Amino acid sequence: MREDEFREWSVSRKLKASSISTVFSRWKRIEAAYGSLDDLYDSQMLDALIEDFTYSAEDERAGRPNDTKIEFGGRLISGYGKIKGTLKGYRDFCDQRVKK
Repeated sequence: MREDEFREWSVSRKLKASSISTVFSRWKRIEAAYGSLDDLYDSQMLDALIEDFTYSAEDERAGRPNDTKIEFGGRLISGYGKIKGTLKGYRDFCDQRVKK
């Protein structure tokens, strides 16, 4: 994880310090379960992981269990969405870094 670069990128996008801190916390949870986000991005596996965190209202109504390596408190649809959003943000950051 490129913390310093991401922090600069986040500030340039006008993210609040509390939002950046929340993202770092989620990153640590994701990396503890799945390994380095940089490695996942570099090996083109990040998109597949993003798809693993798709959970719909229909899934919730059907009682689909959490089939990821991350435990959630509260509603699964919310937990999945937060992790998926964090992964997409990291992918956007990496994509912009690569284009430079």
